[in-house]
Parts: sequence; C-alpha cells; structure tokens
Amino acid sequence: SAWDIGTYWRLPGDMRPTFSLGLASGSGSTDADTERNFRQTGLQENKGRVAGVKRLRYYGELVDPELSNLRIATLGFGMRFLDNSSIELLQHQYRQQVASSTFRGSRLSEDPQGTNRDIGRSIDLFIAIRESRRAEITLLLSRFRPGDAFAADRRDAANAIELGAAFNF
Repeated sequence: SAWDIGTYWRLPGDMRPTFSLGLASGSGSTDADTERNFRQTGLQENKGRVAGVKRLRYYGELVDPELSNLRIATLGFGMRFLDNSSIELLQHQYRQQVASSTFRGSRLSEDPQGTNRDIGRSIDLFIAIRESRRAEITLLLSRFRPGDAFAADRRDAANAIELGAAFNF
C-alpha cells in the first residue's frame, strides 16, 4: 500500500509566497518468502505543480525515487517573482520502511547497504521564467547528501545542474 498527502499555505501578496509540506509512504516488508513492497506501475512521472509556474518532480529532482519501501518528507517554499515566473526551494528527507540494499527507481549510481534505513536528504532549487509565449528558461540546482544507509566511503554528495530553454515558433 502507499499514500501521499500534502498541503500548502499561500500568503497574500503579488508574489504569492507559498509554504508546502508533504509526506509520502510506500510499504516495505521483511518477509523473505514473499515480496510485499508497494510497486508503482511505471506509468507515473511523479511530477506536479507545487507553488510555481512549472511542474517539477515532487519526490526530488536528482533522486526521483519510487515509493517502494520508502517514506519521503518534503518541506518547501516558493514564490512568483514576475507575472509568469517562479522560484521554488524544496527539501526532502528519505527513509526506508525496512532497511534494504535496493532503492527502487532512484537515479543514483550507488545502492544502500541494507543495514540502515536513513537514505539521506536532498534539496532542489527550481527557477522557471515564462514571461513570453515564445520563450521559456528553467534552471535547476539539486544536491543529495547520502545517509547512513550507504557505506561510509560511498557518502559523497551528488549534485546536478540543469539549464533548459524552449522556444516556440
């Protein structure tokens, strides 16, 4: 089984400052004979709009995991600094339900050891500028700090920078 719940609080004002909280969880199991972890279908993209003008991966841009055997807590802040442009900052904490050497759906190259449930934390800064119907620019800065689930010599932070541009004719 799995669930995903979130809420946001939008303050008044032209920049629409928004605070958000989210908690998502997918079951894990310790039964050696039968695998009972929650499985996503593979059709999902785990993307949505939180406070900004553009959709983002709400389970984390760099990590982008599935909910199988995982609990994700998210805290965010966003605002619109122009009419159709926004900035969002999201922090995620990942914890396995049952310690496992599998981190399903993750975009990370390292796997956990299976001896600790603390997968780690990530932070995403996402800027989207869409002031013209013909052009859009996005900037994503993301950092993941592995937790105790990873071997001590495999806990280097992972970083991502993504710059995007779209031009419509």
